[in-house]
Amino acid sequence: MQPVPEVKTELPAEINRTAADGATPVWFWPGCAALLGLYLAISLFHINTVPLLDPDEPRYAAAGRTMSRGGSLLVPEFNGNPRINKPPLFYWLVALSDVLGGGASEASSRMPSVVMGLLMLGGTVLAGWRIYGPATGLLAGVMLCTMPLFFALARCCITDMTLSSFMALSLIFLLLAFTRTGPPVLFTWLAALSLGLALLTKATPALAVLAAILFERALSPGMDKRRALQIVCLLVAAGVLCSGAALYFNHLEARHATAAHQQQADPDSASEFESHAGRFGKLDDGFKLVSLAMAGTAALILAGLAFQSGAGWLQGLPWISGLFVALALGVWWYLALIANFGWPEFKRLLQYETLGRLAGDMHREGMHYYIPTLFLISFPWALGLPGALGAAWQEKEKPPVEREGQADRFLLAWLLGIVFFFSVPNAKLATYILPALPAAALLISRYVIGLAGSGNLIGTLTLVLALLSGAAFLIGGFFLSSLPQLFSEFALVLAIPFTLLCAVYGASIIGGWLLILRRRQLAGALTLCAGQAFFIFLVTPAAIPTFFENRSARSLCLQVKDKIADCDRVASVGAEVESLSYYLDRTIAESRRRRVVKRRASTTGAVLPNEPPVTEDEPFDAVVKEELARPEKVALFVQRRYYARMLGIKNKDFDAMSREQIIASVPAYAKFVEYDKDTVVIRNR
Repeated sequence: MQPVPEVKTELPAEINRTAADGATPVWFWPGCAALLGLYLAISLFHINTVPLLDPDEPRYAAAGRTMSRGGSLLVPEFNGNPRINKPPLFYWLVALSDVLGGGASEASSRMPSVVMGLLMLGGTVLAGWRIYGPATGLLAGVMLCTMPLFFALARCCITDMTLSSFMALSLIFLLLAFTRTGPPVLFTWLAALSLGLALLTKATPALAVLAAILFERALSPGMDKRRALQIVCLLVAAGVLCSGAALYFNHLEARHATAAHQQQADPDSASEFESHAGRFGKLDDGFKLVSLAMAGTAALILAGLAFQSGAGWLQGLPWISGLFVALALGVWWYLALIANFGWPEFKRLLQYETLGRLAGDMHREGMHYYIPTLFLISFPWALGLPGALGAAWQEKEKPPVEREGQADRFLLAWLLGIVFFFSVPNAKLATYILPALPAAALLISRYVIGLAGSGNLIGTLTLVLALLSGAAFLIGGFFLSSLPQLFSEFALVLAIPFTLLCAVYGASIIGGWLLILRRRQLAGALTLCAGQAFFIFLVTPAAIPTFFENRSARSLCLQVKDKIADCDRVASVGAEVESLSYYLDRTIAESRRRRVVKRRASTTGAVLPNEPPVTEDEPFDAVVKEELARPEKVALFVQRRYYARMLGIKNKDFDAMSREQIIASVPAYAKFVEYDKDTVVIRNR
């Protein structure tokens, strides 16, 4: 392997001078200040206006609020129950923010993510500046700051930004130690501390840091690895195909299982659907196991290559003792859990969080999921990602002698290791690969700074992607009528016409990348950044009443809080309890319909003892009657579709009802309180 050849650029020679050259350009620190202003403007924009979004944000915010009021610091609590599926570090940060902010609010709950996002951003700029030069570091910061997933999670009360920032900081410190850009022993210990804090935030996902190091050792020069890496690529490709087949059979299984449930009145038909569902389920399990085996084999080959490559740059660094310290920081809390709740409860948690996610019991997606996802979450900078990866991938085996070439390999291993680690389990969310974005930003920034123009295959590919993406927005703006109704409502509250928004954003993509490919990198980067800022600051206010309010019960809670203040019990039938619990500041009981067994009857009403029993849900109004028959004062939040079925009408008919008709539809044993687009609130008399 060899370093990336130095590419000529028309940028001034001093623009990318590294810290090792002895001087930092005068524009660097004002540029950092401007980047900080941009980040704070994006992350704090309407931070209190946007409600906490169901289901995750209110859970973390409420648990942190409970801690700030004197609740247990060891075991987080939400809605009156222990919440032990995540370690407590993020809850501590939310509780501290609530205390410092003088009370719990949307802003105080989200402030830990704002601060952690700033740490990730600062670490990215620092790494780029120290290794590649100030221009690369600053541009990487601009890219990261305006990547959709980053700026979205930098203002969310969930663990992902805190976890990802600690993981990214761990890899940044290791990168600086790897390139000997500073004291390597100190950076190794800082990396270990960051990894330990990541483990204390979300446990096993933090181990993706180790996958990145494994990839770096596997890709290191010094031996012929071409054949082994080709086998790895083939195994991963086969795993992707098998995972896609498993997902297809999983959909068929679910469809036939639903049909079987709907045919309970006809046992023969239901049995046939159940039989088909069982066969598809076995095919799903089979292909899923094969895909996991393929990925596992690829991981073993990579581990073998890493072992054969030796410790390399880790030699002489306290990485083993640092790893033990990091694991100790994450493990102690689980030992405390076992002491408090016992081994059976810990075993259940372990099976749910590890085996359950590996099997895809939640968030099920195929192994290919992160290929398009990485493109979307880093758009529009992702248009330069193919070129960046091509520039960083060095095929020849001559060891790199330049620090930049070594760093390229490390960043490539960082990106591939994170994506591979989270692609293997069947449970996937876009947020999982947030720790890979600093590496992507640094690689794309290095590609853009050293770009020689569009007269080569990679440059042509970048140009084609930019033209297609920009044209998609330009044309898509004229098809608002074909989009879902929610988008139409969103377009009505935009400050400018929807068509103009799409046109300006699409033009910024095309114009920005055309300027970059013509070696006017500064103008092109500013054009793309301006397009992102234009989109963010126009879309966010319009999205509050359309998208965000629909994901929270805040408005409804503010309307009914005083009306149900005298109630001794608040319960939910189908309605999301997370934001109800947070905004009402009460424990919400969840009431569900029970499954009942019935015998089939003849036309005369006589029970047929020889006929098999039928299992079905109790009537929709049964749980409502039971709740409102309690002797204490009860407020009940009923999901609209359940309320419609309780009335025996279709959802669309219920949606057409006026307020007066909804009030009149309330049963005689209940009293109307309020309703919104998702929930009807009633109480007993």
